[in-house]
Amino acid sequence: MENYIYYHYPTSTVCKVAEQQAVYEKWPNVTKYLDALCLENGSTVSGRRKAYQYKMKQKKFTPVFINEQLIYFPTSSSRDPHCIWVNYAKIQTVQYQKKKCTIFFKDHTHIECQNPDRIRNILQSIRQYQQML
Repeated sequence: MENYIYYHYPTSTVCKVAEQQAVYEKWPNVTKYLDALCLENGSTVSGRRKAYQYKMKQKKFTPVFINEQLIYFPTSSSRDPHCIWVNYAKIQTVQYQKKKCTIFFKDHTHIECQNPDRIRNILQSIRQYQQML
């Protein structure tokens, strides 16, 4: 199971990263990839986003709750070509600094992200959402 995913424009693939290994799969974009995962779990990306937005009253940077092991959230706008989608279930800890944060994964890898306040808010809302289920 991947720690995070992003779209690799030069090869037109979705890059899935776990344990310092990258696997590239042919998809037109990340949304189509996430939609396929959602369909395997009985819904669509649009349906999962709408459900989250309805319950959490959160319109921007909406996580996609596929199942308990696959909860992806964007680190920036989903329209940003450099957007990374992090799998919440794979996070061990997060260290926050003023202008960035470091997300540490359970496999002892990590990534750095901008907008630490946004990341903190998204993670808090995911925990609240899980408690509502």
